[in-house]
Amino acid sequence: MVKALAGLFLLILLFNPFTLAWLASRYVVDDGLHPSDVVVALRGDNAEENRRINEALRVFPVVNARIMLMDVNAVPFFEVPQAQILRAYLKRKGLSDSQLEECPNTADSTEEEARALRSCFQRTGARQVTVVTSEYHTRRAAKLLRRELAGTGITVRMHPVYNSDYWDVHWWRKRRWAKTFFLETAKIIWTALSQW
Repeated sequence: MVKALAGLFLLILLFNPFTLAWLASRYVVDDGLHPSDVVVALRGDNAEENRRINEALRVFPVVNARIMLMDVNAVPFFEVPQAQILRAYLKRKGLSDSQLEECPNTADSTEEEARALRSCFQRTGARQVTVVTSEYHTRRAAKLLRRELAGTGITVRMHPVYNSDYWDVHWWRKRRWAKTFFLETAKIIWTALSQW
């Protein structure tokens, strides 16, 4: 009877809204906005990437950055380089050619993306970098980027973008939020195991 009660108590402790929301909130890293040399929005699917880029545009003057690093897929989109498409968009939004640097890559994971960004950050001479990505993605991205940039003298600060269509810390309330939570959880576990 005591074991059954202890098991029930443990289940209630682990699977209640407060614990579940607290656990999801641990996925989010917000280092605040501080002066930076470079701002970069990490790649993602179209909807997420659009939000990330627009938030990076908003953050760019706030952190007094000199470079907006365009993290783009090196594979052309209908024979047009994706960097060309993004450059045209950012220029329409007020940035000049001198403020834009390209970082085309074929990364298929955040780990590969961190590797590609390392050389691009070094090429720009960045010491302080603000990385904009989806809220749920910040903890894993921060871990991978900081590991990749260890010893380079480059400081990474994470800036999360909230998108209620994809994610909320109350992830069990909507199917899409739960899908995002479980997918990111699997990726966090995979990252931890691959580094072990």
